Amino acid sequence: MKRSILLAVFLTFTLGTAISGQADEPFSQGFETDTSGWIDFGGTITRVPSGTSGIPSSKGGFHAEAGVSGSGIFTRFGEYRGTWPGFVKQFLDVYIDPAKGNLDDGWWLDNALTCSEFARTDPATLLALPNCDPAGGSGPLGWLEAGGVGAKKILCGGTTEGWAIAADADGAGNPSGGGVCITAPGWYTILSSWVESSSNTGNPDTDTIDRNTFIFDSNGVQIYENLNPKQHLLKNAGGNRYAWLNAGGSVPQRFAGLLAIDNSVLLVPSVAASADHLQCYDVKKSTKLDPKPIVNLDDQFAVRENVQVKEKAELYCTPVDKNGEGIGNPDNHLTCYKVEGYKPNRKITIENQFGQQSFELKDSELLCVPSLQTDVQDTKKGGHDDDDDDD
Repeated sequence: MKRSILLAVFLTFTLGTAISGQADEPFSQGFETDTSGWIDFGGTITRVPSGTSGIPSSKGGFHAEAGVSGSGIFTRFGEYRGTWPGFVKQFLDVYIDPAKGNLDDGWWLDNALTCSEFARTDPATLLALPNCDPAGGSGPLGWLEAGGVGAKKILCGGTTEGWAIAADADGAGNPSGGGVCITAPGWYTILSSWVESSSNTGNPDTDTIDRNTFIFDSNGVQIYENLNPKQHLLKNAGGNRYAWLNAGGSVPQRFAGLLAIDNSVLLVPSVAASADHLQCYDVKKSTKLDPKPIVNLDDQFAVRENVQVKEKAELYCTPVDKNGEGIGNPDNHLTCYKVEGYKPNRKITIENQFGQQSFELKDSELLCVPSLQTDVQDTKKGGHDDDDDDD
């Protein structure tokens, strides 16, 4: 049987050297040394040590206290970026305490995306998207879209005070209908994510981006999601704009207390993640490795020692140009070998350029090794492929 696998490299293959689809952090502020990158916009931001007001930092020895009354505070994540990188993810940890605030108090976390150069210069697009006009008061890169979460102090279930939080499509500012009601104090991570829509076909006139919002508890368990597919045309999307924490909006009252925040991060694809896709082919008539390799493997799921690698190659992966995106490194090949299986008992959620998926992991099967291709020979016989299977 022949098979060919198109492998978008958002995975990590391990044998001493890793080829990974990890993301870069153009901006990361955990307030360990200062509050740089966050700007007072009528509110306040103060770096404090872990334990201040009885709150341990989410990570490290410091976090920040944010006064969000008035126009609050915001970050540009270092700078506004006007080029679409492949995806944009904005993270912020917020300590949410149901004991703080009065009923009907509210605050917002607003996240925004800039406009692409095309959207900022195309006359027809500017008519439809006036906020992309650099001369229109929106700033040099404009803003394509702003969205985020709204929080409101309510009686959760009609009995217990808590903070109801939801993205705008679920009624932010009055989120008791479609949001999540938080009644346990602790750190919560809010993620605003822009990704390319899974239905894209490579047509710039129809390809779109999705904006998705997630909330995770302090154990990393997702407790909320809001998916907004096909928000804008991909060709109009720039990069990150801001994250703006404030107590404005349509909520009846403004939260006048201090919010503890930590770990504000901007995530975009790394060079490795955006460089190449790989197409993988079944291997037959492989010579044998002698002796059989025995390796130690350490990944996010387990540490395993003395793992036996089978002596024959199973798959060979070569860079492929998908939808005219080009090939960054034509020498980036992988050879994959069967290994002794390990079942991690994990369910994971991933995002890539095709969309978001959740799935359970079965046994590990292959170890893929970066390989230098030194020779290529034609194996056709009599004008057709030799398709006989190998044992």
